[in-house]
Amino acid sequence: LHLAMKAFWPSRPPFPFLHVDTTWKFREMIQFRDLLTQKLGLDLKVHINQDGLKRGIGPYASGSNLHTQVMKTESLRQALDLYKYDAAFGGARERISSGTR
Repeated sequence: LHLAMKAFWPSRPPFPFLHVDTTWKFREMIQFRDLLTQKLGLDLKVHINQDGLKRGIGPYASGSNLHTQVMKTESLRQALDLYKYDAAFGGARERISSGTR
């Protein structure tokens, strides 16, 4: 978001943003996302894998591998098809473990 805002300043980025919502984020993160989107006047699409939600897929109940596959990977593919994106770029936090790299 920061790089896109800098790249198109003083205009808004000419493309929509997408949040693949796993429904496992803190309420405060969702509130911040919505506040920032409104403040910056951005076009934000939010997608949740409804099938995964109905199946009760979650990191604890289903394990992290299945949860990631269904609620992140499959959800992203659904959203790309639904909103007919031609291209996408994204980012994620790096997981930091206590072990050596």
